[in-house]
This record gives sequence, structure tokens and C-alpha cells, in this order.
Amino acid sequence: MGIACVQSHGEAEAICAYLNEDGLVDGCISQDSDCFLYGAKVVYRNFCTNSQGNRGATAGSVDVYNMEKIEKTLNIGRNKMIVLALLCGCDCNEGVNGAGKEAALKFFKTVDDENVLQRIQDWRTDTSLDRIESDLLNSDLCIACGHQGKLQKT
Repeated sequence: MGIACVQSHGEAEAICAYLNEDGLVDGCISQDSDCFLYGAKVVYRNFCTNSQGNRGATAGSVDVYNMEKIEKTLNIGRNKMIVLALLCGCDCNEGVNGAGKEAALKFFKTVDDENVLQRIQDWRTDTSLDRIESDLLNSDLCIACGHQGKLQKT
């Protein structure tokens, strides 16, 4: 048929994304959006073909996701997608308990795509976060909402 076959160790999405990022293929056919985490530029989802009528005409449909358009319309680049997967979960990561899409999107408004991964790494060593937690636990502020006074037990 003249179709090249590529084998890879590891995730199929990773090699497909690499080939797409390098310009060797037009896009990745996958149901998995993890392709973007690996660097894909275009992902084709829900790809299907079917024959219609008695003359054998072929029709089909596909959903096309373009990373450039995603970046422009949602202001979410590859690094923010990686952070979204780390916080909310993906194929190889359960995510952070209690961290959801809405919290991640709020966080994304405070940092650009270029610095978001470093910001996440800095959380591990940021002593100001420890101080804030300690202040909340040892203060007269409600842990649930931050109002003056402790959380009332009912």
C-alpha cells in the first residue's frame, strides 16, 4: 500500500507527536489529547470513514484540533497543558486531589505559558507557602473561607 510503519518503544502518542512536531506528518490520529503534551501540532479525533450508496462512494468525518488555534483562543500552550494534566490527571498521572480544571484555569491567568512549569516546581521550595499555611492554622481565621473567627462546629 505504500504506507510507512514506524515502531517505537513507549507511548504511540509520543512518537506520533514527535513526527508531527518535526513536520514529518501532518497530524496525529488519536482519541487521546495527550498528544499535545508530547508536542503535537495537530490532532485528528473521531476519525471515521464509511461507504455510502451502491456506487461505493466514500464519506467520512474527523474532528481537527490545532495547537496554534488553541493557544490563540484559550491562551493555553503546551506547558499549560502539561500543568493541567499534572493537576487534573491524565493517562499516567492521577492528578492532585482537589485540584480541578477551574482552579487550574484561574492559576493560568497569573502566569504565562513559558514560566508555568517553573512556577509549579518552585512550589516545592517556596517557604512563603509554608508560612501562609502556618498562619492560617494558628490564626483566628476560618480555614474554610478566611473570615475572622474559627470554623464553627454544628
